[in-house]
Amino acid sequence: MCSCIRYVMEVLLEAKKVFNALPTLQEISVADGEKLTVVGDIHGQLKDLFTIFTTNGLPSVKNKYLFNGDFVDRGAYGTELLYPDSVFLNRGNHESRNQNSWMGFEEEIWAKYDGTADGDPCRASTVYDTFQSVFDSLPLCSLVLKKIFVVHGGLFSCDNVTLAHIKAINRKREPPLHQSGFEDKIYEDMLWSDPRTIPGRQPSERGAGTEFGHEVTNNFCAVNRVALVRTLK
Repeated sequence: MCSCIRYVMEVLLEAKKVFNALPTLQEISVADGEKLTVVGDIHGQLKDLFTIFTTNGLPSVKNKYLFNGDFVDRGAYGTELLYPDSVFLNRGNHESRNQNSWMGFEEEIWAKYDGTADGDPCRASTVYDTFQSVFDSLPLCSLVLKKIFVVHGGLFSCDNVTLAHIKAINRKREPPLHQSGFEDKIYEDMLWSDPRTIPGRQPSERGAGTEFGHEVTNNFCAVNRVALVRTLK
């Protein structure tokens, strides 16, 4: 294994240790004089990340970032965007085998790390599987200042889901799709749901998650004593 691959693997394994130690719902504090920037989908677009840092400053103790899922797929630099240094990360629906197998990230790994010519045909597969184990360890959502709930997808197909329910989820696995269990549905909704200007809720047109309106949001905020829900959209 060449030195560059060893470096990638070392970073991934260290990242996994960091994420494994975090709760499913991570709490983020922002003190006076500090700033938190919430960033939506990056999808491997390294130039977009550079633009964000140029505009808002590099990450630091007083200049925090929360990347709200979908770091990979579609762009050519997904592997360069996964260094958990001075930032918080929520899992998105694209941090999964289900999406990576056809949306570009698996192909990117094979293009960059294929070791067939070097006599190591399993190299890319090892790197890809390690990325997936890192994704499986990511928190699913964040609570900022105990008042702002930040999640990649959105809210839920049923009422009265609490932060305690979310904290109890077994997140360290491939995200479930089209399952009927309470925990699996919560997990799916947090990655796939979308806010809409509709009354109540309805099944998502995407075939996963839930489309929900302001009444659902208001109920969630009241039940959990939060002031705001921040999703991808």
